[in-house]
Amino acid sequence: MRHRHYLSIPLVSLLLTVAGCSVAKYIPEGETFYTGMGKVKIENAPDIEEMRLAKGDVTRVLSYKPNGSLFGSSRARLPFTYPFWIQRNLAGATDPLGRWVYKNFGSEPILLSTVNPPLRAQVGKQVLEEYGFFGSTVVPHITYDKDSVTAKVGYDITMSEPLRLDSIDYRVHIVTPDSLDLQDPSTRLLHKGDVLSVWRLESERQRIASALRDRGYYYFQPGDIHYDADTLAVPGKAQLRVDLSDKTTQDALRVWSVGQVTYDLYDRHRSALTDSTLYDGILFRYHDQPPVKLRFLASRVRLEDGQVYNERYQTATITSLSELETFAYTNFSYTPRHTADSLSLLDVSMVSMEDKPYAAELEATYRLKSNNQTGPGLALSINKRNVFHGGETLSMRLQGNYEWQTGYRKSNRESAAWDINSYLFLLSTDLKFPRLLIPGLYYRPFTYPAYSKLGLTAALLSRSGFYRQMQFAYDMEYRFEPFRGVRHTVRPLSVSYNHLVRRTAAFDEALAANPGLGLSFRNQFIPQASYLFGFETRDPLSRHTFSLEAYVSEAGNLLSLCYPKGTPRPYRLAGASFAQFVKGTLELRYAYQISSAVSLATRAYGGAIYSYGNQTVAPYTEQFYSGGANSLRGFNVRTLGPGAYSPLTPSPLSFLDRTGDLRLEANMELRAKVVGDLEVATFVDAGNIWLLREDPSKPDATISTRHFLQDVALSTGLGLRYDLSMLVVRLDLGVALHSPDRSGGQYFNTLGDKHNLPLALHLAVGYPF
Repeated sequence: MRHRHYLSIPLVSLLLTVAGCSVAKYIPEGETFYTGMGKVKIENAPDIEEMRLAKGDVTRVLSYKPNGSLFGSSRARLPFTYPFWIQRNLAGATDPLGRWVYKNFGSEPILLSTVNPPLRAQVGKQVLEEYGFFGSTVVPHITYDKDSVTAKVGYDITMSEPLRLDSIDYRVHIVTPDSLDLQDPSTRLLHKGDVLSVWRLESERQRIASALRDRGYYYFQPGDIHYDADTLAVPGKAQLRVDLSDKTTQDALRVWSVGQVTYDLYDRHRSALTDSTLYDGILFRYHDQPPVKLRFLASRVRLEDGQVYNERYQTATITSLSELETFAYTNFSYTPRHTADSLSLLDVSMVSMEDKPYAAELEATYRLKSNNQTGPGLALSINKRNVFHGGETLSMRLQGNYEWQTGYRKSNRESAAWDINSYLFLLSTDLKFPRLLIPGLYYRPFTYPAYSKLGLTAALLSRSGFYRQMQFAYDMEYRFEPFRGVRHTVRPLSVSYNHLVRRTAAFDEALAANPGLGLSFRNQFIPQASYLFGFETRDPLSRHTFSLEAYVSEAGNLLSLCYPKGTPRPYRLAGASFAQFVKGTLELRYAYQISSAVSLATRAYGGAIYSYGNQTVAPYTEQFYSGGANSLRGFNVRTLGPGAYSPLTPSPLSFLDRTGDLRLEANMELRAKVVGDLEVATFVDAGNIWLLREDPSKPDATISTRHFLQDVALSTGLGLRYDLSMLVVRLDLGVALHSPDRSGGQYFNTLGDKHNLPLALHLAVGYPF
């Protein structure tokens, strides 16, 4: 028996090549093999929000994945039968390999009786009724294949007219401490003419319950709201009554206040609590000493003795404590207590356990860039939690990358790629404080995350045969969100120093031919201050999403004031000049969900940097570039612009010239789900970069109203996106339609050579915008 299983294992590789074997022998007599969903036809579908939501839910109910589902699809499948052979023949395997193959590759055939189309159709009808489409029908139809052993299941859905509200009678008469009007039309979610759908009713239940729980009604739950609907008084409409449930308890109708607050702090060994301290009205209990200083913990506990219970304060407390990144978990429990003066109190018990002090991560990568550079990378990160017993996190990261140039042939040699090898070593240290290190705000807790961060970075970049550069940087950052969807990031002081430690004759020759490039590579300090404002809408029920990100920075302005009038320029700091510029960017994103499977995403981007005073050329790291996976996808990164400029003779350093002071870009992408979690997309990108000052070494590079349209590059293409739930893998194939050209020729000037189409392939993670 053992020998038979060992001999059967090599046959698995042969079975993998057999795709068209008959499945009939694996199907019990009288059963039918399910090969996936057929067409789902929907008739009389109204163009309203409930229909969009109902369509998505009913499709999920009717869907059932077949064997060999392709990308998680319920329609497309791989026609292999080897999983059934493995399931039948290796079920009793005793050797390790046989058991592994059986566990990972064997499966039973999915039968039509397992799918149970009539039951799914009945559940689908109930889903439609929950969205207000009473009287709709869902009818399954089975399409048998020629062998009569396999079949697909489709559904015909006929939508009825939605049932709408004719009147609403609120009978929930609860007087809150602040006399809240639960029937206020501006806050309630039910209105005359709305569709009578379960999701609207549940949303209104949740609104009322949340409003009451935020005003002391701790035991009030959404289930305490009861609905009665009369659908006979007015034909085709419903008269709705909102009332309290018969099961609502007296405790749910009573206002509760916070009593004694006790906070138990366990170390990671869960040692016995031997000490206690009453601090700011909170009884802290711990072993020997609290893991976090009590003044930081007390400021994050929003529940106070004597205050009316508020659910938002509890949520804010949990969020604020989690920002410390110190505790493995935090739990709440409440004990009701009635006092002699008829007050209803809730004694609060909080429990937190300290997390492990260290966390380490080793990351290995291999990069394939659109500029034909490829190579491996390795990074080690170590985090130390709760460094100063205030929730601070100290992070250290050591990173190394090695890349080489591939895929380009010199014009004067048929074979020989550019020999550009480069490596990067980086060491960075960050100290993050879960609060704003600003006088007056040091202990103030915010509703949403807020932090301060100090960082030091040292990096060494070497491009073999050209140059070796070192960079040292210091950074101070504040980030906070005063309101949901609004964020501020302030960097009052960021200083970096770039230093060329080695340069070759070939590099000097390139800089001599391009003086502007030489100025951007000089040894220099960049003392900088910046501010970033972000805004985004967060309504999961809306088809529209919008975000805005505005950024402004300046460098060297305050420092230049420290030099006496008449000091020759450029001013120097520690023997090196420093940059002086202003920079701003604005990015707008808008997306529209056309249907459950189709969406439209757009982006508009503008950015400019202007150098003056101490230097007239912006640092290379601050300049703009175009092309690549998140820009104009018909062009590889740093192969476009500035303006209509193009190097006359390609060289290994051509990409260094493709930077500018101004960047304008617009993108549009249509995305559609085709198979399971696989999406296809078609896109159009337009834009370019320009110089703001004339540069003799870069003709046609400055922006001009006369040549603006010719300078705007245009590309299109197709892409695939696969959603892995944790991340999205993206593959885009871009085609350059128009490359900046001031010769006055045809606009679509990149498609002339049919044998050499201007294609660019990009593999990336995440959506481009």
